[in-house]
Amino acid sequence: MDQYERNFRVRYSETGTDGHLKPINIFKYFQDAASEHAYLQGISALHLRTLGLAWVILRYHATILTYPAWNETIQLKTWRWPHKNLYELRAFEIRNQEQKLLITGKCVWVMIHHENKKPVRLSRQMPGELMAPPRPIENDLMDIPSCPESEVESIFRIRRCDLDYNAHVNNTVYIEWALETGPEAILLNHQPTEIDVHYISDAGYGDLVVSQARAVPDGSGPAFLHRIIRQSDRKELTRLRITWRPSTEHPV
Repeated sequence: MDQYERNFRVRYSETGTDGHLKPINIFKYFQDAASEHAYLQGISALHLRTLGLAWVILRYHATILTYPAWNETIQLKTWRWPHKNLYELRAFEIRNQEQKLLITGKCVWVMIHHENKKPVRLSRQMPGELMAPPRPIENDLMDIPSCPESEVESIFRIRRCDLDYNAHVNNTVYIEWALETGPEAILLNHQPTEIDVHYISDAGYGDLVVSQARAVPDGSGPAFLHRIIRQSDRKELTRLRITWRPSTEHPV
């Protein structure tokens, strides 16, 4: 199965004050679809655990053209590409029932040894038919500069519910922290239109993290660089760039 498709119905619990899908749930949809596809191909986190291996995410990118509304049925497609025998690239498309493109996404994963965290060559752990899927994915993700001195900061304590299968903070949580950090006028009256993420290090239960943000010039709308650091040692965990546009949707 080279491409995986799944329909989602936007649930009430996944929507915000405007009756449309919250941006963080886009990445949760991506994660669920990718995990289900990997499971069908025998390379999921569950399969890798028995081999002493794990997937580690390096990059995420999403462009949101239109936010789907509560109770709307959407179709998500995802496919993968083993780039240079080391990076697992995965692309996403979300369309409505009329096949209008709503959201696109891309992510980059690396397979590592669970014990020493060193990456492994994909061909050593995957069957040959998974090393040559028919639909290539270009690795065109741009570098994210480090956030300069922050203008806004928020502090979060890592909870048990933030942890994933590998007992580290789930990748979507870092995005959620960044989306909660910014000027109130932007957070309340704008929607993210582009979210770019670079994961650098991980964090665990009980850690305090600081989410920092600073505005940067961008011709398409308000944009912010974000940096998430561990408070105890100031270790940089994640960099993000988020571009916003004024909210246009109204409650349904």
